[in-house]
Amino acid sequence: MNSPEDEKRQREAREILQRVERGGESVFGGALEKAGARVSDHFAAREGEGADRTEIWAKRIGRALAAVFFVVLIVNLATGWFF
Repeated sequence: MNSPEDEKRQREAREILQRVERGGESVFGGALEKAGARVSDHFAAREGEGADRTEIWAKRIGRALAAVFFVVLIVNLATGWFF
């Protein structure tokens, strides 16, 4: 059997772990949920519901060009080849 001191320590430890779990969920869990929802909306073409199709495609093209430019900059940084 556990002594009263052991039970008290176990209860305190459980309370501390519960507080840590709640704190971790609020910081990282919320951010990951928002990012995941945004990515899924983007790939399902729901990000611009009700918006102009031209605006949606302009965003997509802009993001693609930004990704290509980023890759070119990384290659340039690694090799010094392009610029």
